Amino acid sequence: MTCPSIDSVQALLRHLRCPECQTALSLNLPQGLQVVCPRCANVLHMEKDVLRALPRDMPLAKVNNRSYYDSMSAQEANLLVRRAQTRNHLLKMEVVAAKLGLNAHPNQTVLELGTGLGIHGVEVLDRGHHYVGLDISGGLLESAKKMHPQWREILAVQGDASRIPFQDALFDGVFCVATLHHLPTPAKGVREFLRILRPGGRFCILEPRRFYPTQFLQYIRHPRTEVSAMKMTPPNIRNWLAAAGQTQSTTTYHILTPNGNGAVSRFWDLCDTVLDAARLRPFVAVMLCVSGVKQEG
Repeated sequence: MTCPSIDSVQALLRHLRCPECQTALSLNLPQGLQVVCPRCANVLHMEKDVLRALPRDMPLAKVNNRSYYDSMSAQEANLLVRRAQTRNHLLKMEVVAAKLGLNAHPNQTVLELGTGLGIHGVEVLDRGHHYVGLDISGGLLESAKKMHPQWREILAVQGDASRIPFQDALFDGVFCVATLHHLPTPAKGVREFLRILRPGGRFCILEPRRFYPTQFLQYIRHPRTEVSAMKMTPPNIRNWLAAAGQTQSTTTYHILTPNGNGAVSRFWDLCDTVLDAARLRPFVAVMLCVSGVKQEG
C-alpha cells in the first residue's frame, strides 16, 4: 500500500482557491495553520487535521445536509459504517476502480466528493494512489481520520462540492458515490469537478436510481437532504456535463440485487448472472453510473 507523502499534501495546499470569490490561495504547513483570502477575507484553516474550506454563504439546503451528517457521525453503530461492510459496497468500488482506471494507471491523484466515513478512500489508497476526501460534514471527516490508519496522511477537506476549494486541473480522477443528489443545484457540482480535473483525467458519477424503492422512500422521508434525488436521470446528468463542456460520456447500470453474506451473497451473485443474461440490468439496477474522460480544451 502506498499513502500520499506530506509533500503531496503540501503541493495541494499550495493550489487552493477561495470557495467564495475564486481567488488563488496558498496554505503552507507547518508554517501557517490558516490563510485569509485577500479579496473577500474568507478564512481557510486547519482544525483537527481537517482543512476547513466552507464558503460562508451556504444555502439552507446545504446547512441542513451538513447538520444531518454531523449528527449521523456521532451515532453508535453508524449506518454509514454498516453500509461500508456490505457486498454492494465492494461492487460499487469495483465500478469506480474500473471507470477511473485505478488498476491500470498507477499513482493517480484522486478526489472524492462526499467521502462519508472514508471507506472509499481506503480502497483508493490500498490500490496505491493519492487520495483527497471532501465532505460537507466536518464530523464525518474527523471520524474517518480516527477510524482509518490510512487516512492519517491524506488531505481531508470540509468543503462544498459546488464550490471546490482547489485551483483548476489538479486531479487525475474525480468520483462521487450517492453525493450529487444531495446538492440543491447538481449542475454546479458537475461543473466544479470537471474544472478541477485535468484534461484526459477520468470521472465517475454513481447515483441511486430515483424510483428504486429504497431511494424513493429515503427521498420521501428526508426531502431536505435528498433534495435533488428526483433529478438523477442519465439525460439530466449528460446535460449537466454538456453545459460544462463535456459532450462525451458513458452510462452504465450496476448493483442488481440486495446485500448478503456467506451463502446468501452467493445466491445474489447467481441472481445477478441470470438478470444479466436476460438483459434486464437497465431495468432492475440500483445504481446508474455516468463516466468518461475529460475532453481537451
